[in-house]
Amino acid sequence: MSRQRLTFIVPVTRDEVLARNVLASKVYRDGFHQFIFQRGYTNVPKAYNDAVARAEGNILVFCHQDVFYPDAWEDAFFASLASVEALDPDWGVLGVAGVRLKRRWFGLRQGVEFLGNFSTNVAGGAHVIDHFRPRCYPQTVHTLDEFILVVHKRHAAFDERVPNNHFYGADLCLSQAVRGRRSWVVSAYMHHDSASKWVYADFYESAAYMYAKYRQQLPIATTCVVIEERGGEPRFSQDFAALMAMTFHSALRFPKRVTKPRFASAGG
Repeated sequence: MSRQRLTFIVPVTRDEVLARNVLASKVYRDGFHQFIFQRGYTNVPKAYNDAVARAEGNILVFCHQDVFYPDAWEDAFFASLASVEALDPDWGVLGVAGVRLKRRWFGLRQGVEFLGNFSTNVAGGAHVIDHFRPRCYPQTVHTLDEFILVVHKRHAAFDERVPNNHFYGADLCLSQAVRGRRSWVVSAYMHHDSASKWVYADFYESAAYMYAKYRQQLPIATTCVVIEERGGEPRFSQDFAALMAMTFHSALRFPKRVTKPRFASAGG
């Protein structure tokens, strides 16, 4: 696939984090793609929606301020995009980390399977278990992790009512799924410079919103919790077996972490 101009949309709350990640990435420093930095927002979905009208590209990359794109990212992404479009011309959302449902513990409860190709500085936060089971991408998933979400401009619409800035990525994937469009994990290796954070009460408040909105589509697999129903009541659970495997994988993947330039660009 020939090179095309992408639009990256990035909410910014900490300029020092932005500087050592997005602004230090070759895909930004080259100056070819459009970057829209959204400051002053407390609602990430609104920050994204407000930027869509200013987007010049047909393909939008919604990403966090704490992601770093290696030099090879752009070529890998466009090669993966071509693969997806050959399989699924009306694709919904692309990302580099996602989950799909699977049965664990002899079918007694829902579990998740993590897919993707990225690294992180957080032990237990690499939602990728392909070190001993290398995968061939792209692959379809139920939902994607929201540190990067790629979507056609005509399909870019986030639900601003999702509380606490959680699950808006899962919501985007599910809203596309009800329209018959699939979400895909692609092979475009990158680094997520995330701060360590456990799942707190605000995640479950957001999960309750998702439970009510998508009750007819349950269960829902996300990279935070599984949202399901038991006895007519909502149930939110983490797959702790997968979390332990992720911790092990994160340690193994340490040598593959990307090398960043010594000095980050000061632009914005």
